[in-house]
Amino acid sequence: RGSPITPMHLPGRMRMASAAAHDGNVVLEGWLLKRSRYRNVERLRWMVLTHARLVSFHDVLCHGVPTECIPMSDITSVRLREGCLVIISRSRMFVFKPCPLGGAPAPRSSQGTAPAVDMFTWFRYLSALRSKGDMSG
Repeated sequence: RGSPITPMHLPGRMRMASAAAHDGNVVLEGWLLKRSRYRNVERLRWMVLTHARLVSFHDVLCHGVPTECIPMSDITSVRLREGCLVIISRSRMFVFKPCPLGGAPAPRSSQGTAPAVDMFTWFRYLSALRSKGDMSG
């Protein structure tokens, strides 16, 4: 139930609708497998973490409306469990797994693969941003 992020349109093409365009700098980004809410199926998502939210997109160019938007203020817990990143928000639980090597296109490029960001790095950044929000709130 996060705040919506809508794409920004420029003449002749759609501009990247990354979270950075809405609330500041990107802290971390990369491919993760996100477990779906109802079917328990893993789906490849481009994740963008900013100081205010974690946003997922279908593709690296962040075209269209995000598939998920989790405000940092809604996150109540961040855990690492059996190699997965588990995020508990006020409304639900999210489970992310690392992207298999070689399974994702490179960011803003048509060649190679995106460098993997390990789950501990995601955990560390999310925990730090969540703590920062708790201290300021």
